[in-house]
Amino acid sequence: MEFSSNFFLLSLIFFFSSALLLFLHHRIKPSLNRRLPPGPLGWPILGNMLDLGTMPHRTLFGLRPKYGDVIRLRLGSMNSMAILSAKAATEFFKNHDLSFAERTITETMRVHDYHKGSLALAPYGSYWRVLRRLVTVDMLVHKRINDTAIIRRKCVDNMLLWIEEEACKLEAKCGLHVARFVFLMTFNLLGNLMLSQDLLDPQSKDGSEFFNAMMGLMEWSGYANMSDYFPWLRWLDLQGLRRNMERDLGKALEIASKFVKERLMDRQIGAEKKDFLDLLLEFEGNGIEEPAKISDRDLNIFILEMFMAGSETTSSTTEWALTELLRNPNSMIKAKAELMQVVGANQKVEESDIDNLPYLQAIMKETLRLHPPIPFLVPRKAIRDTDFMGFDIPKNTQVLVNAWAIGRDSDVWDDPLSFKPERFIGTKIDYKGQHYELIPFGAGRRMCAGVPLAHRVLHLILGSLLHKFDWELDGNVTRETMDMKDRLGITMRKNEPLLFSSNFFLLSLIFFFSSALLLFLHHRIKPSLNRRLPPGPLGWPILGNMLDLGTMPHRTLFGLRPKYGDVIRLRLGSMNSMAILSAKAATEFFKNHDLSFAERTITETMRVHDYHKGSLALAPYGSYWRVLRRLVTVDMLVHKRINDTAIIRRKCVDNMLLWIEEEACKLEAKCGLHVARFVFLMTFNLLGNLMLSQDLLDPQSKDGSEFFNAMMGLMEWSGYANMSDYFPWLRWLDLQGLRRNMERDLGKALEIASKFVKERLMDRQIGAEKKDFLDLLLEFEGNGIEEPAKISDRDLNIFILEMFMAGSETTSSTTEWALTELLRNPNSMIKAKAELMQVVGANQKVEESDIDNLPYLQAIMKETLRLHPPIPFLVPRKAIRDTDFMGFDIPKNTQVLVNAWAIGRDSDVWDDPLSFKPERFIGTKIDYKGQHYELIPFGAGRRMCAGVPLAHRVLHLILGSLLHKFDWELDGNVTRETMDMKDRLGITMRKNEPLLVVPKKCIV
Repeated sequence: MEFSSNFFLLSLIFFFSSALLLFLHHRIKPSLNRRLPPGPLGWPILGNMLDLGTMPHRTLFGLRPKYGDVIRLRLGSMNSMAILSAKAATEFFKNHDLSFAERTITETMRVHDYHKGSLALAPYGSYWRVLRRLVTVDMLVHKRINDTAIIRRKCVDNMLLWIEEEACKLEAKCGLHVARFVFLMTFNLLGNLMLSQDLLDPQSKDGSEFFNAMMGLMEWSGYANMSDYFPWLRWLDLQGLRRNMERDLGKALEIASKFVKERLMDRQIGAEKKDFLDLLLEFEGNGIEEPAKISDRDLNIFILEMFMAGSETTSSTTEWALTELLRNPNSMIKAKAELMQVVGANQKVEESDIDNLPYLQAIMKETLRLHPPIPFLVPRKAIRDTDFMGFDIPKNTQVLVNAWAIGRDSDVWDDPLSFKPERFIGTKIDYKGQHYELIPFGAGRRMCAGVPLAHRVLHLILGSLLHKFDWELDGNVTRETMDMKDRLGITMRKNEPLLFSSNFFLLSLIFFFSSALLLFLHHRIKPSLNRRLPPGPLGWPILGNMLDLGTMPHRTLFGLRPKYGDVIRLRLGSMNSMAILSAKAATEFFKNHDLSFAERTITETMRVHDYHKGSLALAPYGSYWRVLRRLVTVDMLVHKRINDTAIIRRKCVDNMLLWIEEEACKLEAKCGLHVARFVFLMTFNLLGNLMLSQDLLDPQSKDGSEFFNAMMGLMEWSGYANMSDYFPWLRWLDLQGLRRNMERDLGKALEIASKFVKERLMDRQIGAEKKDFLDLLLEFEGNGIEEPAKISDRDLNIFILEMFMAGSETTSSTTEWALTELLRNPNSMIKAKAELMQVVGANQKVEESDIDNLPYLQAIMKETLRLHPPIPFLVPRKAIRDTDFMGFDIPKNTQVLVNAWAIGRDSDVWDDPLSFKPERFIGTKIDYKGQHYELIPFGAGRRMCAGVPLAHRVLHLILGSLLHKFDWELDGNVTRETMDMKDRLGITMRKNEPLLVVPKKCIV
């Protein structure tokens, strides 16, 4: 869980609001001597953020009649100016372009100094001119664009084929998401132009990882970041955007660097491809006001920018064009007739046809007028104090050119809200920067340099889609009911969950309701004087102990035990909590009070789609929970069935070993691979086989791929601490966007799981039964009284998801920690490998039947789970009733955090508890199956993890196979002494820095 942002958020407001108010009053108050543009007055601290709402481009458009063509805004501490008319845009770009030639750089884009190497964002100066010249004179000059037409034709042909194949699979009147195909095609096209590579080739591991990293970059850069409006909050990274960007941008830069190194090696042997990358590598500057060569860092950033700038804008524009044409069928008819006349039946649209397709060009202009990809363009910034249209604009003012509003300016457009391509027929108005009433790509020095290429690509895509297919709306939608709302992200797409609302309302809530909340909480959560509550730190107003816990609460609470004892009282926001920190207290809890604390604390994230109601881990304690528990423990994971499925696990582990072996052969000397990734993928595939009899990671399985991606989202969102859990009155705001994200990804995962179930039911109708876990669920028959007669469709789907949620991440993180400890303790590694050689034998595979004969391997797993339990607080329990526990009064609904991490370090029961010593388990019966409360990585009592019998087999089979198949060494940049042993909290407790290891010697 990401604790830091939530623990500091409210505290910052309450303890520094007075100082900030005074600071900002002096910092941002307008000078009485300045003639500033008019604008709404704004609120203390927040400025005009509340005035803008969730769709600021629309809000500002509505403010023009009141305030005029130029509006002053204050967004937090940022002075801003919005340009809302073609008249103001003309003045801005024609007469003041140089005065506003700098960019506003967001905190997200400062990560890894991205902005310094970016053409779109680089400081205005000599290096920016070098980049601009490279793009406009070398890369996108007319001849080179013509020379690469065959590449664009190939990529568009592939897209049309993908759409045709997908259309054949659709049921009648079911629609496909055409923008997705355009996005993928554009991404692949840019890979070909930049790198001469098909990055979406299923065989390209680097391509796949690069795609995923770039998806992250586009997501994080599309969020409004509080740190930009309140710079003194930067160090907190309240939304986690900087952390996420550092991770995904770092990964993308690493892969881009790999592409460049491979190209340099090719060039050494005379293999030049003359793509965009070669042009960058051939650049030679004068070494004075421009660099002699482009640096490695800037090369990598340039590669990334090609994808950032081109793929999302192209797909969103195409989506809007098709949307408007389906709403305006007469325009669709005219466009198709023009294509038939110019291109001809059964012929492909070529780029050479574009100049002869004036109506298609008019459609594109009209689409870009109404739906510019970036409604505010890329924000500019004043280089100096400037007189603009009679107003004094201070240095560093941010300028938002509202291209969306300008495209609806009734002073220059007739009937501006209607889609009328005909308005462009017979006019020379274009979007190439000379006509300021139509500036979807900007204008002036810093307009988009890629317009010549975008012009070709957009028309080729739209023309090809219209000429190849006839288009109809999905059967559930009509022209009248089409959703025409937009949403803001990195571009303006058709409506999906909004990205701006949480940021615009976040601070306002605190400032305007803090007094009421303080009074409310004082009465709600103050402890009764008649109760004997456990001791604990006093805590802060409103926040309680959230500030006391820090970013690693399991470690913090472990350190508080000497002061407060085995049981600690906590208040996390409005949530009463109790932490158990010793084996003694855990024994008392599970042995004597298990029933009193048999309920679960349900987070807001896990309430989405009523997930918690169908989940074995989270379901209310009662008859349905007992049904699920019995199904798992008596039917699915009974000893005989586990034995019967051993061959499946063996197959999946063999595949994993093969993947690792193949990857190891590609590695440069001393370069490590991320072994936990292979374990995760193997476990995910294994669960797919056990649950559904499917290889979900088969490259041919579209459902498997989409299910995997959706499950990755579920695991990410469920791993964050959610402010709504600690401050329930904030739920409606969904401040961190976790509910929205969870609704999207969980909804997608449930949809695909439902498809799996429907396919199985059809198979069973023709007598094809597979006797996997899904069949067992379908065969369940209850008495229909205190238990259901059948498991509902919803609960079936949730159960499928839970298998993956519970099993994959825990297995990979535990394996990673085990290998980490063995590499830090080479004597233990030697003993384990010797035992495997003696029991299993050279050139033999480790089998599950060997596990009982491998006591040292078992001891390693126990010691790993003692020091690194996958979920350090287990799954939180909740008091069903008021309970007397160890002499303390525990109120009903108190959350209970059993700190398995601290218990595994309890010096009252463990000798030398901080050291890794598997030998401590040799000759003892201590195990992690719920009877020994000093070792409870999977919990204990009624609600302990039901999957332990399977986990026991899988963990030992994986670790034993990895140790017996390979000799392992650390990555060449790391030693035993410098290994990072810090952990981080998410859905499980992972290593903070992934373990990179080298498999050196294979057994043959």
